[in-house]
Amino acid sequence: MQAFIFVNGEASSPRYYRRHLNSVRRDEDLVICADGGYRIADSLSITPNLLIGDLDSVADIHPESTRIIRYPREKDSSDFELALRKA
Repeated sequence: MQAFIFVNGEASSPRYYRRHLNSVRRDEDLVICADGGYRIADSLSITPNLLIGDLDSVADIHPESTRIIRYPREKDSSDFELALRKA
């Protein structure tokens, strides 16, 4: 099993990322979004298995089919570190 983690930022070439992910992703693989990484996955029409972090970048988003783990804003780890631990 592989884990693909999306982090907050800009996808420089969305078509490349979508094509690459679709070519290597298997059904059993995990897609994890670290907070604002959800916006990138959503723009690529990818539904993550998990959305994790303090969710300050996606406060207006409530995906129905995605497991959500919310942490307080004041924490000792970045959203990306939390995603890595879950992977």
